[in-house]
Order: sequence, then structure tokens, then C-alpha cells
Amino acid sequence: MIIEKNSLDALNAELRIQIEKDDYTARFEKALKSYRKHAHLPGFRPGQVPASLIRKRFGKSILAEEINQVLSENIQKYLVENKIEVLGSPLPDNHDEQAGNWDEPDDFKFRYVLGLAPEIDLALDHGKSFVRYNIRVDDALIDRQVKDIARRYGTMSEPETSGDDDMIRANIHQVDASGARVEGGISTTGTTLYIGRMTDEETKKRFTGLKAGDSVTVEPMSLHPNHEELAHLLGISHEALHHLSGLLQVEVTGINHITPHALDQELFDKYFSPGEITSVEQMRERIREDLVKSFTTDSDWLFKRDMALQLTRELNPPLPDEFLKRYILLSNSKPLTPEVVEYEYPGYAATLRWELIQNRFIRKYELQVSIEEAIAHVKEIIARRFASYGIPIGEEELEPMAKKHLGDSEKARQVYDYLFEEKMMEVVKDKCQITEKWISYDEFVSKMQH
Repeated sequence: MIIEKNSLDALNAELRIQIEKDDYTARFEKALKSYRKHAHLPGFRPGQVPASLIRKRFGKSILAEEINQVLSENIQKYLVENKIEVLGSPLPDNHDEQAGNWDEPDDFKFRYVLGLAPEIDLALDHGKSFVRYNIRVDDALIDRQVKDIARRYGTMSEPETSGDDDMIRANIHQVDASGARVEGGISTTGTTLYIGRMTDEETKKRFTGLKAGDSVTVEPMSLHPNHEELAHLLGISHEALHHLSGLLQVEVTGINHITPHALDQELFDKYFSPGEITSVEQMRERIREDLVKSFTTDSDWLFKRDMALQLTRELNPPLPDEFLKRYILLSNSKPLTPEVVEYEYPGYAATLRWELIQNRFIRKYELQVSIEEAIAHVKEIIARRFASYGIPIGEEELEPMAKKHLGDSEKARQVYDYLFEEKMMEVVKDKCQITEKWISYDEFVSKMQH
């Protein structure tokens, strides 16, 4: 077999391949014999169909399958041996009419086109700067938290119509822009939403005046200002929440009104450990400390997102756009039109650019994530989840649960992606200038949503 690579430009190349008869004859004959053993044709016992008939009726299709396999194996081997980084997979040349004689097979010639990965010059030093936003925990935010705690231990009634400080019991479903439910998307029942916690005034108005049986379709982030809690309500991870697409349809099943509990010792002992807090002032200080800790996760996520956007914007690696559009059109599991590919391509290209930068980042700084690190991370998540319900869990239970979680390939990918991003963030913090900016909670939410 002869394979020659011709560069068309910095991002596109072609492979000219000549397959000689010796490259496929042995495996073709073996495939014919195997097919004959299992062939069922009228008038013949299984496995007794004459070889000449098998060759005449099925020879071309079997030959094509074997040659395709030979091509695939040898192209992949050639790319690996020559360290050629491609995007997608090699595609047959649209204009290639040189194949060979399928009736009297001998040598075959093929031509494939390649989309090449761009060179990325990633340089991180103190000349590059990034901004990390932190939430300023002010009195207004503490007031809101105190009010929530008082409500949590208050007395409940069930009005017919919702007020702007009531709670909605609802079933929540993820839908697309047309209102159709997303297959495999979010679907919860009996979820409680607090209208008073909604920071978007338009969303709050839409939830006021509702009755059981009504439904509202909203942006996910408008339902709750604390993304850790919102993720928990929806039954997904914090990271998955920030990659959530589409809308949420909220179907109201009931309404609760709460008369808040007095700010007294009984409330302090219910919410905190008995005797730990003895005054409103102590309560407010403890809340301040807890909020600072809880907002760290959101600050980290926003920093990672902004870092990715900034690096992608600054490096802006070029792509073989026309090749990729054709690759998407041919490789998608569902039929697509060129118009749909054209419309969706900018989003696909943006994601691919960041993936290429990530891969370059990981290789340049030799980042690695061990299985031990992955297990420890999952154990921490599980322990924190149990702790939120006040349920203790021992190490002997955490270990098998973490390993089972990582046994799911998709969940494992999410864990490793997160840990690699964490290590990338640490490299950036170490090598670049980081400016810490403190902003209000509402300003922070606005940045998270845009």
C-alpha cells in the first residue's frame, strides 16, 4: 500500500492512497469463506452454497467492505506514525473518481481529504491578566438570608392564589424553544420554588397570581439565585447547571404561604446547634461567614468560564471550516441539511476552539488527573450531599459509591473534565496576573447569566 500526503494549505490536506491486490486478497477470500458458512439461500443447505455463487452474488459488497476496513486501518496507522493531528475523521474526496475495476479487481486508488488541527501558541506569563469576581456579602444579602431562615421554621397555610412571597409546589420539565419536552432532559415532581427568592422581577411577576394547574416557561437561572441550591432542586450537578440549554416548564401543583418564625432562641436552636447562637447579631455574623464560603464555588465557575472565553478570543485558533461543515453533515446520527449546519456551526466552532486550547494547555503544562484524585473528588461530593440532609456517611460506604459513579463513562468524563479545568485554573493563577473584584450579589448573578 502506498499513502502520500499533499498539503493544500495550513488547515487542509489530502491523502492519495493506492491499494495493491496483495493488500486485500487474503482477507477478502477469508471473508467469502466466512460468509459462505452462514449463508442461507433457497435450494441449498446452510453452509453448502457454492463458493462461485457467493462470489457472484455478494462478492462486490464483501470486497467493498474489506477494502473500506483496509483503508480505515491504514489511514489511522499512517496518521499516528506521522503524528498528524486531524479534526473529525478523514473524508473521501468529493471529486475522486479514481477507484478501480470492481468487476475485475486489481489495484485501487482513493483520495481522502483531511481537516488539520491548527497550531496554538499558548503562552501564559505575568503579562497576561484575568479578572476574578467575588460576591460582596452585604447587609441586604444577610437580611434576605435571615428572612429565609425565619420562613423555613414558620407556620404554613395553603392559599388558592400565589403571592409574591409564597412558595410554589411544581413539576418541572426541560423543554426546547417550541415547548416540546427535551428527551432525557430534566424532569422533576414535587419541587418547591420560593417566589420571594427570585431576583428577576419579571419572573417574580409571572409567578404571582398563579393557581394549581397553571404553568409557566422560564429561563433556568431565573428560578433561584443560588446556583448550588438550584442544581440540587433540579437533580443535577452544579457544573451541569451552567451547561444547561433550553427552558424549564413549571407546572403548578400547589401553593404554600408561610408566616415567619420570630427571631428568638427557639429559632436559633432549631437552625444552629442548641446554644451555639444566642442573639440576632451572632446569627447575622454566622450567616455572613457561611455565605462567603458558599459563594466560592460560583466565583470559581465564573472565573473558569471567563478565562475560557478570554483565551479563546485572544488565541482564536483558525479552523478548516468547509471541511468541518461537510464532516458534521456526513457524520451526524440524525439527517441534517446544509442550512441547519450553517446555522449551528458558529456554536460548534466555538466549542471546538476551546477544546483545542484545553488539549494544548494540558499537553504543554503536563497536567494529569489520577484515578485516586477522581475518587477523592466524587467522595467529597457524595459526603457533602449526605451532609446537606444531616445524614452521616462513613468512608467504607463512600469508596464503593464513588467507584460506581466513575463506572459510568459519561459521569467519569464529567469528573475528569472538571478536575482538568481545576488544574488549568491553578496554572493560570500561578503564572498570570489575577485581579480580584468584589461586586454585589445581583451584579454577580447578572454576569453568570450573560
